[in-house]
Amino acid sequence: MIIPVTVFVALTALCSINGVSLFNTDDSLLLLTRGVATTMLTAMALAINLNSGRFDFSLGSMATLSSVIGATVALNTGGGIVVMAAVTVGSGVLLGVFAGLVYVRLGISPMVCSLGITLLYEGVSFAISGGANVSFLLDTGLTSFSKSPLNMLLVIVAGLAVVFVIFDRSRFGYDYRSLITGQAAAVAAGTNERRNAIGCYAVSGGS
Repeated sequence: MIIPVTVFVALTALCSINGVSLFNTDDSLLLLTRGVATTMLTAMALAINLNSGRFDFSLGSMATLSSVIGATVALNTGGGIVVMAAVTVGSGVLLGVFAGLVYVRLGISPMVCSLGITLLYEGVSFAISGGANVSFLLDTGLTSFSKSPLNMLLVIVAGLAVVFVIFDRSRFGYDYRSLITGQAAAVAAGTNERRNAIGCYAVSGGS
C-alpha cells in the first residue's frame, strides 16, 4: 500500500500547488473507481495462474465471450443487469473450466494451450455477434450500474472478499499455496494438482 498511497499524496500535492483538484467532479471519481475495479479484477485473474507458472493468454477472449453471452441473454430476455451479471460470471467460470480441462488433458505448454483457446473463444464470440458489437448502450437498465462510484466500490470490495475467502480461507486455497511452494511435496501429501489447476482456471474465468 506504500506505493499507491505515496503516489496519491504526491499527485494531490502537485495538483493543489497548481490550484487543481483531483476529484472536483463526480465523473473523475467514477473514472477512478471504474479503472481500479477493472484493473484489479484483471490483475487477480492473471495472477491466479501466473503464480503457478501458467501464463494464460486466453483471459481476454474469456472476458469477451462471457460478456457477449451475458449481454446477448440480457437483451433477448429483458432480464436487466442482474441477469447479465449472473450469466456473464457463470459463463466465465464454465469457459475457465473448459480451458483448464483442455490444459490438464492435453498436457502441453499452457502458453500454447491458451493461444488455441483464445482463437476458439474469439471465433465463438464472432459467431454469436455476427462480427458486430453487442451494443446495450441505449439500455439504461444495463448501463446504470457502471455509472455509480458506489457500485464500483462494491465491485472492488466483493472481488477482494471472494478472492480472499477462496485462496486464504478454504482447502482449495491451502492446496493452491502448497503447490506453489512445493509441488512435489504437495502432491505426495495428497493434493490433486489437476483438480486444483482446473479450479484456478474457473476462478480466473469468473473474475
